Amino acid sequence: QLMETITTVQERLDMFNVFIEDHGDPRTAQWPLMATPWPTLALAALYPVGIYFGMYLMNGTYLKKCCFYYLLYYLKIEHIVTCEDIALLLDKLPLQNKSYSDLRCSVIC
Repeated sequence: QLMETITTVQERLDMFNVFIEDHGDPRTAQWPLMATPWPTLALAALYPVGIYFGMYLMNGTYLKKCCFYYLLYYLKIEHIVTCEDIALLLDKLPLQNKSYSDLRCSVIC
């Protein structure tokens, strides 16, 4: 009976793969996570495991420091983007023909 169940599962998986290959979009066949559903399903199954063990990793101070510096870096990038948005907005406003290009942040690259 176990062998019949295994054979049935294998047949259903083969049918599923044939269905995906026959009805899939050929333009996305070469994309990393689009060729078959298995990498995506594996990532979805491993995500809760990563969350579970991530809680234990975050108890250490080293990862907290890494996260702190990452957030500081992220805030700096957001500050640069916000300054650029404000400068672009002010340059487009017709305010007494003044140029507000001195408000721009320095270029990163």
